[in-house]
Amino acid sequence: MSRTLTQKLGIKPGYKVWLVNIPDHYYDILIGFPEDIDLMEEADDMAADFVHVFVYSEEELETLFPVCKSSLKKDGMRWVSYY
Repeated sequence: MSRTLTQKLGIKPGYKVWLVNIPDHYYDILIGFPEDIDLMEEADDMAADFVHVFVYSEEELETLFPVCKSSLKKDGMRWVSYY
């Protein structure tokens, strides 16, 4: 059986997740998104298990990347997607 996009991204139950600049349809394409995750409202030093940031340009990435990096736990995972 094929894995869902949520599984491929590595989002697991119990994770603290920070989603940055997500598109309006983000939750529509994430089948099986765990209900028991903690969605972070803003950056929090070394708190997130998973960060997914969406950017329009390299300049935007250069601005957001340091904040996203500092928000991750040492063993956390980050994904960067371009619009």
